[in-house]
Amino acid sequence: MPLVSVICPVFNTDASMLRAAAASVLSQTGGAQAVQGQGQEAVELELLLVDDGTTAPATLEALEAIAADPRVRFIRNPRNLGPAGTRNAGIRAARGSLIGFIDADDLWPEGSLAVRLSAPAGPGDCILGAFEELLPGELRVTASPLPLSEEGQLLRDDWYAWEPDQAAPGLIAGWRHLGCLLAPKEALEEVGLFDETLLYGEDWLLMVRLAAARRIVGTEKPLYILRRQHASMMTRRERLTRAFSKAQETAYSDRRLRPYRKQLRWAVVRQYKGMAVNSLANGVPLNGVRCALLAWSMDPREVPQLLTFLRAAMTRDPSRRNETARRYCNAVVTPGLA
Repeated sequence: MPLVSVICPVFNTDASMLRAAAASVLSQTGGAQAVQGQGQEAVELELLLVDDGTTAPATLEALEAIAADPRVRFIRNPRNLGPAGTRNAGIRAARGSLIGFIDADDLWPEGSLAVRLSAPAGPGDCILGAFEELLPGELRVTASPLPLSEEGQLLRDDWYAWEPDQAAPGLIAGWRHLGCLLAPKEALEEVGLFDETLLYGEDWLLMVRLAAARRIVGTEKPLYILRRQHASMMTRRERLTRAFSKAQETAYSDRRLRPYRKQLRWAVVRQYKGMAVNSLANGVPLNGVRCALLAWSMDPREVPQLLTFLRAAMTRDPSRRNETARRYCNAVVTPGLA
C-alpha cells in the first residue's frame, strides 16, 4: 500500500492553528486512486510533526494531543535547526515514498490529497498545484497561475506536464508555495534536500532544483491554503538583510542550474531591487542604496534605474518617494517592518 508522508515543521505555533493544520491533513482521503503509475490502490497517510525547539506550553500541549493519533509521528530536533533543517529531518524520517508539506499555521483544503493522487503522473514525476490565500475575514484569494512556460503538454482534465528544461525557468521567475507539491522522496534526495545554509528561500531553491531534474505534472486546482492572518516573513526587518537574497545567489552559482544562468541572474537582480525599495520604504535608505548598488553590479545596464532609485532616496515627501521607488522596481512595498 503506497504511503504518503506529510512533513509539518513546528516552532511555537499558535495552538489552535496547529490543531487546524493537523486536522486538515488527517481528514484527507486518498481513495482508490492511480498513484504514480502503481495502479488502483488505497493510500496510507502519515503526518510527521517535527518540533524545532518549541517552548510555548499551549503548543506543546497541542503537539502531545495531536500525536495521540496513530497516523502521527512526533519528532523533536536535538537543537534548533531552522525551517530547512527541520523539514530535512522529517524527510529523512519519512516512511512514505511520496512527500508532501504543510506549514503549521496553514491548511490542506478538503480533497487535496485525492486530487494530487489523481494526477496523470508517472513514476518519478513531481506533482504541483495552485494555492489560495486566506485573508482576514475568511476572504480567499486564488494565487496567480502557475509561473511555468507555455510549453507544457496538456494531459487531461486541466493537468499539464513540463519536461525539466521547460518548467525551471518559470519557477525561477515566480513562486509556488511548497505546500502545493507532492514529490517522490528519492527526487528530494537526488537534489540534496533543503539547503540548510539558507534562512529564507530554501523552498524556492528546492522547487527550482526539482524542476531542473524532474518532470513536473501540474494543475491550477487549489491544493493548499496559505494563511495571511498572522505576521509574515514579508513584514520582518530580516527581509532587508543579505540573508534574504542568499537563495538566489546560491542558485546563480549552482553548476546544476547553469543552463538557467540568465534567468537566475535576473532573479538575483529582482531580489536586490526589491530589498532596496523596501529598505527605503521602511526608513533604512543607506541599506537601500547598498542593495541598489548590488543590483547595478549584476547588470551595469541598470545605471538609469540606479539613478532613479537615488532620486527616490533623496526625496523627502513619502508619497513622491514611494512613487519614484516604484518606477525603479515593481516589487511590493511593505512599510512598517517590525
